[in-house]
Amino acid sequence: MLDLELTQKILQVKALAAKTGKWPSSVPEMKSSICPGAKWLYRVAPDGTMSLSFSEKPKWLEERLKYKGLPFTYSDKTPPQLKNRASTRPKR
Repeated sequence: MLDLELTQKILQVKALAAKTGKWPSSVPEMKSSICPGAKWLYRVAPDGTMSLSFSEKPKWLEERLKYKGLPFTYSDKTPPQLKNRASTRPKR
């Protein structure tokens, strides 16, 4: 369930970035609905890389990673761009 929540947070941040063409400098607090008291931390590094990570390290995370589970961290350097809708319309 945390994987799904992370995916939802990634999509939220990418939607914000698509509006401006760059990663937002900050986002509204992203509390976890799965783990009360925990939240997703958003950062933009000086090199422009955006990252999202879980505020806590669950006890079971090390075991999960042994079996090739995904960590609760995501990073991306290239913000999404909105496509120019006018240029994608067929000419008449």
